[in-house]
Amino acid sequence: MAGVKQQKRPNRDVAAVNGRPAEAKPSANGAAAETTTASNASQPAAVPTAVSRSFAGGRRLTRRRLHEQLARAAASCQNRSLVQRIKRLARVLTNKPFDEQRRRQGGVLLEGCLDAVAETADLADRCVACEAIAWGLAWLVRNKQADATAGGLLQRLVQAASTTIDGEPLEREGAAPFVLTLAGLFADVEDCRAIGVAVRDHVEQDIAATVGEMGGIRATTADEMLGKLCNWLRCQESLAATGAAPFSKPTLKAIDRAVEAAVRLLGRAGRPVTDVAPLPPGMVEPLLRAARRGRRKLAATVTALTEGRDLAGTRRWNEKGLLAGSFLDQQSSVAVLRSGWTRDAVRVLVTYQSDVPRLEIAAGSRLVVAGPWEQAVDRNGTAVPLASDWRASRWEANDEAVYFEMVADLADGLRLERAVLVLAADNVVLLGDAVVLPTAGYGDQPAELKQPLCLRSTLTLPQTIGVEAFDETTEVFGCDLKPRFLALPLGLSEWRQRTDRDSLVAADQRLTLSQTSPVSRLYAPLWLDLDARRLRRLRQQPEETQRTWRQLTVADTRERLTSDQAVGYRVQAGLDQWLVYRTLDESRNRTILGCNLSCEFFAGRFGTDGEAVRSMEVFDEHDAG
Repeated sequence: MAGVKQQKRPNRDVAAVNGRPAEAKPSANGAAAETTTASNASQPAAVPTAVSRSFAGGRRLTRRRLHEQLARAAASCQNRSLVQRIKRLARVLTNKPFDEQRRRQGGVLLEGCLDAVAETADLADRCVACEAIAWGLAWLVRNKQADATAGGLLQRLVQAASTTIDGEPLEREGAAPFVLTLAGLFADVEDCRAIGVAVRDHVEQDIAATVGEMGGIRATTADEMLGKLCNWLRCQESLAATGAAPFSKPTLKAIDRAVEAAVRLLGRAGRPVTDVAPLPPGMVEPLLRAARRGRRKLAATVTALTEGRDLAGTRRWNEKGLLAGSFLDQQSSVAVLRSGWTRDAVRVLVTYQSDVPRLEIAAGSRLVVAGPWEQAVDRNGTAVPLASDWRASRWEANDEAVYFEMVADLADGLRLERAVLVLAADNVVLLGDAVVLPTAGYGDQPAELKQPLCLRSTLTLPQTIGVEAFDETTEVFGCDLKPRFLALPLGLSEWRQRTDRDSLVAADQRLTLSQTSPVSRLYAPLWLDLDARRLRRLRQQPEETQRTWRQLTVADTRERLTSDQAVGYRVQAGLDQWLVYRTLDESRNRTILGCNLSCEFFAGRFGTDGEAVRSMEVFDEHDAG
């Protein structure tokens, strides 16, 4: 092949290399290779007899660049057999001298790797390996080794790409980086060029439809969000590596917003948090690379999260120079609340894209709540269904706490309000469900309020979390090898009652809080203590003196209010004490434990002088109705 010039126009009729037709072989997913392609249903893919030393975009294919791409593929692949094959391929193709013997050996390794891909079940591993094969094949062609074997390999790669993008949406999304790499490396092959254009357009449309104004990705779980974003970033890197034109400016801006938002989903050391064990950082390496290239605050946040230092290299860093840990994206119906960027920080993810919201709570590197956050409202024995979609109604954030509330309308004019509060310094999460009648003010007693109400709220726990209940008290511990959370049902009595109408019960990895009210208005809070040091002390020391809670008296113009008008609670864990207040009718000047409050919600911590210091205060002028 030495001395053969590149064809100006590719052969569109026959997949010929050195004058011999390429033989059809099995595709990457094990199916028999067909002659159908994205551009012509009756002809196999055409292969040029040689390519120049540069890609279509003018970027030179060097030994160093080939080594980087193969090393990156090996780090992203989870299949050990494929990883070993890719590493061996890298040694053969990138070591010097690259003589005739190494060229032949490289061709054999590429064919063996593609055969191994056909036997691999995992789609992600198949696509990563095919991407590595495409780079190796481009290196052989660049060194004028385009014989019949190389032509057959390219035809099999094109067939694998065509089969995948014609499959399910998840397969099409997962194969996008491989297809764009193939199209960029072999842009003079019409079939590669055609499928590359189709996949590129699909990726840009998906980004435009999925990323919200604040960078939230419309998906139900953190794993799905991170997976989507890392796939888009790999597509972006494929375009840059092969010299192809980048995405459009709106797409690049959307990706930048998503990168900044997705960093808040990462756990300790920059790893994604799962219900089994933290995944290796290589799974989100595209996200970390993109974040390090971002603006200063974003780069500093990733450095602090992954390395525990600031950009100057010192081990001490100030959170004031980092990104805010929380954000709300109403367009994508996603809210993320973080207590900070320390190793044991608490992260809460709420997605409210369907009738049943989904809740994830992670403490450090452990996921303690993950799954549907179910709700059920019964009035006088009859289920009260939702009459609207969920919508965000309040968002408040300061240095000490973050508060998020979403609402949905119920039948007969009632409204269900679900709130999440994160106390940053205490690593505490408060989940509060309230059923209210928006039209009823102070002292009003309309007919809609006269029927009894029952509210049930259910959390889904990971398989690794077991629940430890007590015979005499109603709180529960969530544990694996260590205590991970302490759940206190503030609206229930501390001591177990004989009736089971009001209860906190764990069964089948579900934690269900049931609470009743004699009228159609109530507030059901669940206090989750996630501080590892405090939990260890609470379990080691006598329990009767270490954790407790009490419902307090709320007064309005020297009159005691009922629990369907306003409620207040004092929570104690060891020597730490907090105050929680919530009104259910309207915000008025009221007194609780010597504090005058005129807000709708209040949460604070008692200081050494016995006075409650405000952590979060929410007023009703932010009501979205």
